[in-house]
Amino acid sequence: MITLLNRLLLFLQKNRWLNLVLVLAYIVFILHGHDTFVQLSVVVMNKLSLPIYNQRVMQLMMTVGVFFLLNTLYTLWQNPTQWRTKLAFLLFCFAALAVHVAMLFEMNIEIIHVAEYVVLVLLLFPFSRSIGTSLVYALPIMIADELNQYLVLYPNYNKYFELSDIVLDLLGAGTFMLLLHIGGLSRQKDNRPWLKKPAVVLLLTIITSATLGLLTKLFVFTPDEVQAHTVFVFNRLEQPELFWQVHSFTGAKYHVLLPYEGIALVFLVCALLIAYEKLVLLPNK
Repeated sequence: MITLLNRLLLFLQKNRWLNLVLVLAYIVFILHGHDTFVQLSVVVMNKLSLPIYNQRVMQLMMTVGVFFLLNTLYTLWQNPTQWRTKLAFLLFCFAALAVHVAMLFEMNIEIIHVAEYVVLVLLLFPFSRSIGTSLVYALPIMIADELNQYLVLYPNYNKYFELSDIVLDLLGAGTFMLLLHIGGLSRQKDNRPWLKKPAVVLLLTIITSATLGLLTKLFVFTPDEVQAHTVFVFNRLEQPELFWQVHSFTGAKYHVLLPYEGIALVFLVCALLIAYEKLVLLPNK
């Protein structure tokens, strides 16, 4: 499987225009196909009932996760090169995903974000042959996707900008890319200085812009903080100050990330995957 994937990614690397067309087509699919998937999900949920639907999604999620983890552990046992570092990163990512599910999920179907953005990151991978770079290049699409849901598709349902979904996109896709790399996904070295790497510049630009927006009140957390020049409100819930929120339909108890929490987590996940490439993918000195 990995051999076939490597060949496919190499083919896309050699055919950049085809790769670009596929990326653009998939971005359109993400932005315009979301509502169709939501409607399909609602139909299935109504047929099964919410408790059974959530249970089935969780069972599938656990089965797939355990399968890939066990397969990767077997691969590490066969090829133990730098196994401690690889295993530490992998277990940390799985633990972070478990915490995310326990604290930030409104419904278990949100795990579909992982599959959705694994595909995008894989399509972006041939442009750089770098896990961290591919994730950062996908970040603007993740942000656009959440803005589309918050402002366009469901402005009356989504009462807050879901920074947690962006963190899930990055963490889930990043974890899967780690699994693939340990399984044999090949990449190329990038020995350029950090500040000359486009992905690092893009990440710092996004993080800095979001932070400055909050500091200058262009972006605010709640409507109570709105000023004359404010252009974006992150949270429109009735009691946004509560650490735990309770979903009106599912009854789920979940935490809504504060803007600074979300920004910090986005940076940390991207930095984690960039650090993995530095520590594991490049040869030891």
